[in-house]
Amino acid sequence: RVPPAVWDVRVRTIGLHGSLFRPTSIMGSSRVLRVVSMCVVATTALVIAAPASQAPPEKLPVILTWSSTVTSTETVPNGPEQHSVGVAAYQQDALQNRSAWVSNRNPFVADFNKMVAYFVDGRQTCQYFCKLLGDTPCNSQLDGNALCGYDYENRAKYIGEESLPQGQTYHYHFGDPLGIIPMADHDMYLSTSTLLPVRYDVNLHPFGKEVGKISSLYTNFSTATPDANYFTVGNEEYCQEGSEAQCDNTMQRIRGALLMMRK
Repeated sequence: RVPPAVWDVRVRTIGLHGSLFRPTSIMGSSRVLRVVSMCVVATTALVIAAPASQAPPEKLPVILTWSSTVTSTETVPNGPEQHSVGVAAYQQDALQNRSAWVSNRNPFVADFNKMVAYFVDGRQTCQYFCKLLGDTPCNSQLDGNALCGYDYENRAKYIGEESLPQGQTYHYHFGDPLGIIPMADHDMYLSTSTLLPVRYDVNLHPFGKEVGKISSLYTNFSTATPDANYFTVGNEEYCQEGSEAQCDNTMQRIRGALLMMRK
């Protein structure tokens, strides 16, 4: 039989109060062992289940191929909130150079090899196309969600760790100046466990004029090659180029920064 005093020391060593769990018999010792084992197993399970944090990268990660459901809330001074939900998809690799926005609000498919943007309906059927002049997936007036580009890659600074409803994140901030004139502020939040985007906030204030804010939440983020259906353009062979007025107006209506700056 193990003396009670010895058990008292052992129980206290693992953090349980000896006066409550000190055994007075061999049967009592077995009960304590079972209680202690259950506590240790439960604690171990909790530790394993918690996602491990990675160190914050010095710069924002450049992600050229990805897809995600994006839920955006857009606000303008003295105006109602506007909401959009859809799938943003990018594919920049040895085979393709394209992006798409699949939604019931201004959906499009952009082919940067052909330098053409197809504006489609809810069934991905082409309505008309517009030529892209000097655009790249990382620098395009079509979309503000690209996870690359000069400002994104060179101006972003790590701010610190922040807790959001979506979980623990690393916060980065960068400006979007025109020369020395501030035009917008960008705040990106990465998951501490995956280092993938969770939220992206943009505050648009060209030439000091507050024109709007966009807050986008990313869910089901994947860096795998996006589903080819996102880039499908129905009736492509019969699609006609849009008029000058159509293309000018459409480029200004596309969601992202220019949606608010030009409408």
